[in-house]
Amino acid sequence: MFNNVVVHASRELVSRGLLVVRFNFRGVGKSAGVWDEGRGERDDYAAVLAVLRERHPGTPLLAAGFSFGALRAFECAAGGLADCYLGVAPPLEEAAVAAPVRVPAALVLAGADELVPAPAPGLLAACFERPVHVEVVPGATHLFPAHREALRAAVAACVPFVL
Repeated sequence: MFNNVVVHASRELVSRGLLVVRFNFRGVGKSAGVWDEGRGERDDYAAVLAVLRERHPGTPLLAAGFSFGALRAFECAAGGLADCYLGVAPPLEEAAVAAPVRVPAALVLAGADELVPAPAPGLLAACFERPVHVEVVPGATHLFPAHREALRAAVAACVPFVL
């Protein structure tokens, strides 16, 4: 929730007029629960989307996240729980076993990501039913240090493709 990438991407989305909710997955920070290898964390994300859907009916829901959170957001979007998807440095090799995302989608990738390799075109085709917009931040590593402004610009460039 307080990760550098999450904070700056969230700030950019807010500056574009979007309502943003940041939360910790179970067992992180002061949140209750324990790590559930992604299964329970997907449920955490789905619960947040359900509350947003209830409190803001008719408002398009963007499932967005960074790295592990981007994978949980992917699962929710693929499950029909969101109207669009934005993943920052998503580990898509793990998502390939899930249903494809059928809603508008965009990705922000770190050009020199040491943890998450850039997805191959075949993987993108397997993960997304529609063409996906991709922004790459050249030279950025996984946590985008020293690339905050480029990260924000890439997030901003993705917004028109998902909403």
